[in-house]
Amino acid sequence: MIKITGMEKELKHFVGVDISKLTFDVALLKPLGNKEGAIAHHQFKQTAAGFAEMKEWLQKQGVLLDDETLFCMEFTGIYNAPLVNYLSKEKALVWVEMAVRIKKSEGFSRSGNDKTDAIKIEGMPSAIRKTSSCGRLRTIV
Repeated sequence: MIKITGMEKELKHFVGVDISKLTFDVALLKPLGNKEGAIAHHQFKQTAAGFAEMKEWLQKQGVLLDDETLFCMEFTGIYNAPLVNYLSKEKALVWVEMAVRIKKSEGFSRSGNDKTDAIKIEGMPSAIRKTSSCGRLRTIV
């Protein structure tokens, strides 16, 4: 669990999202006891059905869209707006970060692979919290 500056509750789950025009990739760090574990990954369509499928997939992983789960994604303008709106309506915590901050965190570089990028973005909240005094949670409402 990690405590983000400005939050009173510790987060249990971090979900990294890499968004493109037609699909989005989700990476979830699955804990093993008190240690970090394996990464679960899945790609979904950028549609209402895809959002519902993501919610169902996360529930099967033991993850709820609640205040103990943080979704972190790069600001992509019109491409991330539908998912951000969906997550906000579901009352999920959402962190939308500027591309330049993602690239600067722990040497992040685009891999050209959406799965790999989603995994790297999943680690963003922790990386920014460690390296920046302004790593505050930005909740989109």
